[in-house]
Amino acid sequence: MAADLIAPFNLDLIKPVANIATVQSPRSTVVGLVTIPFSERITGVDLADFTLTLNGVLVPLTGVPFGRRVDSSTFFEMDLTSVTKLAGSYVLTLSATTSGIIDQAGNGLASNATISWVTD
Repeated sequence: MAADLIAPFNLDLIKPVANIATVQSPRSTVVGLVTIPFSERITGVDLADFTLTLNGVLVPLTGVPFGRRVDSSTFFEMDLTSVTKLAGSYVLTLSATTSGIIDQAGNGLASNATISWVTD
């Protein structure tokens, strides 16, 4: 009689979370490097997943340097120097619903991540 084989496995139902690092506000200088840490390893994140607005008007992020930090599998960086030179109220958002960001188990991003600041 053959014994039943049971293979243990872990079912990952926990969605990844992103937090955009805080930016000093109010400020009188451009925002440079912004760090975006995720709660676990993810794939599918790219610059198109982010929006930046200035006083409610969309600011194009085309050409903004963006990528995974060399020393980490869960941290990304974005250099906003070229797009934060004007005075006003900024909002940077990472969209959970329109991104293709998933963890290794295929769970999508739990929620949007947003920061805001004012440049004088």
